[in-house]
Amino acid sequence: MFFSFVVYFNSIIFASIIHIVYNTLRGDAYFANIQKMIQTLLFTVLIIAISIALLSVKLLFRKNGSFSSQHIHDSEALRKKGIHCVIDQDKSARKAGKAY
Repeated sequence: MFFSFVVYFNSIIFASIIHIVYNTLRGDAYFANIQKMIQTLLFTVLIIAISIALLSVKLLFRKNGSFSSQHIHDSEALRKKGIHCVIDQDKSARKAGKAY
């Protein structure tokens, strides 16, 4: 499903670029502006693709690679400092009757 979307999206981009190049060669200034916008859009998509690829390096090249948990209660260093998740703090305050 995703692959067919990518192929469809790429064919639309390719057709748009052909159309822009043809009209730019005719000398139409409006299509020259569109060409600059398309170039900016493609450059932006390229930057996002590179960013996603770099973020996924750990997942792709490590055996059983995964992102570590970012939740506060999973961090031993924060627990040693006495910093807890707000949900845990609320639960303990409710048990002690000091929730409000």
